[in-house]
Amino acid sequence: MALLAEQLRSPDPVTRYDAIDAARGLTVSRRGDHTRPVRFPGDCLLPHDSSTSTAAAEAPGSPAGLAGPAREALAAYVTRASGRLRLVEILDVLAGMAKTGRLGPVFSGADWNDVTTALGEPWDMGTMSRNGEWPRLFAYGDLELSVCRCRKVSLICIQTWRDVVELPPSVVGETGSFPAGLRHADVVSALDRAGCAWEPYAPLTFGDQCSLVTIASGANFTFEIPEGEEPVLNVMGLPGDGHDCSARTAGQARRREAPSGTVNIHCPGDR
Repeated sequence: MALLAEQLRSPDPVTRYDAIDAARGLTVSRRGDHTRPVRFPGDCLLPHDSSTSTAAAEAPGSPAGLAGPAREALAAYVTRASGRLRLVEILDVLAGMAKTGRLGPVFSGADWNDVTTALGEPWDMGTMSRNGEWPRLFAYGDLELSVCRCRKVSLICIQTWRDVVELPPSVVGETGSFPAGLRHADVVSALDRAGCAWEPYAPLTFGDQCSLVTIASGANFTFEIPEGEEPVLNVMGLPGDGHDCSARTAGQARRREAPSGTVNIHCPGDR
C-alpha cells in the first residue's frame, strides 16, 4: 500500500495511471470489505489532477458487483472531493483578482462596451442615484458592476454571502457556479499562495465583521463573524479608478453655451 500511495502521488502521469491499474487489480482480487481499496486511489490523488481523478473514479467499474458494497462510500467521497476542488477554484479566482485588479475584461475604468461584448448583456439592477439614471448597477450573477454616465466601470464587487457564488462562465470556465462559505483562513491561504500581500483593514473591522485589503490592487475582503464561528467572506471588492464624471458634465454644459461655430463634444450618456 505504501508503494502504491507513492506511485499515485507521482508527478508523472504515466506512473499515476499504472498505479490506478494496480489499484483496480487489488480491488478485483480482494475478498471482504472493498471500501478501502476502492477509495484508496482517490485519497492519494493530486488535488488539481482532474484527468487522473476521472480514471480513478472509473476504476471500480471493473470488479462490477464485487465492489458494490463500497460504491455508496465512493460516491460520497467523490461528491465531497468535487466540492473541495471547486472551493479551491473560487479562492484562486478571488486571489487572482486581488493580485491583478481585474477579472477577464472587467477592471476599474474598463469600457462598458468592451465588457458587454465579452460577457454578453447583464442584469440591469437599476440606478444608484436619486437624481438621474447614472451611475447604474449591473450584475453577471454575483459579479456586480457600477457603471457611470460615461460608460466606464467605476466599482466592482463579488457577493459571496449567498449559498452559491455565480460568476460569468466565459471568464471562470465550466458552469461558473462555486460553493460559498469561504472562511477567512482559506482566503488568506489563497492570497499567500498567489503571492498577494495583504494587511488588516481597520476602517471596516468592527463589531461582528472584519476586513483585509491587498497591497497590489487595493482589493477589499470583508468577513462576517457568526457567533462562535470562524469569519466567513461576505463580499470582495475592487476600488474605483477615481474618475469624476460630474466635472466633465459641468465642462460640457459650458461648451453648450459657447458661441456658434464651436464644436460641442458630448460624453456618451449625457441627457
